Amino acid sequence: MTASDRWAAPQGGVGDPSKVLQLPSASKVPGRATPLYTDRYRSTVTIQHRSVHKRRAKGSPVTDRDLRSWYLRYVEALNNHDLDGMEEFIDDEVMLDGVPGRRDAVVAVLKGIVDAVPDIHWDVQELLIDRDRIAVRAINTGTPVQEWLGVPPSGASFEIVEYAIYTVGDGRFTKMTNLHDSAGLVRQLAA
Repeated sequence: MTASDRWAAPQGGVGDPSKVLQLPSASKVPGRATPLYTDRYRSTVTIQHRSVHKRRAKGSPVTDRDLRSWYLRYVEALNNHDLDGMEEFIDDEVMLDGVPGRRDAVVAVLKGIVDAVPDIHWDVQELLIDRDRIAVRAINTGTPVQEWLGVPPSGASFEIVEYAIYTVGDGRFTKMTNLHDSAGLVRQLAA
């Protein structure tokens, strides 16, 4: 079975062999793909270069459970403010809300948030995996200790819902999109 065969999908289904991401297989046959997982249409997604789960043997299939575990490690790193290890999770070049960016810029924004809101916490409420995409609904909480989003610190805390969609390629985020109610956040802080 070729990589193109693995992407066979029902009429109108998904599948693009040019987007197949491959890891060298255990037998190291050139061009052979290692399945990331198989979706309900029996199309198989594969991943190349590095596993999303460091302890997984090279060439082993990566399951939804592995991708879920990898994402939760990312959230754990965020909650522990371990931002120096983001190269494990975020590609060097990444699309940020549809705009090309770099991992360094993402980390700088995250460091700015952590500096302003040292108790920032991301609590994953829902986590959905679909091939190379991750969708999340999280509750973000914290209390700013310095001016943030144009609001001076008042001791007020916030709790907002964040929706995020990620695309994973070569074992790291290649696209990151999030949505939250910024106006509602500012209202909570100014109250």
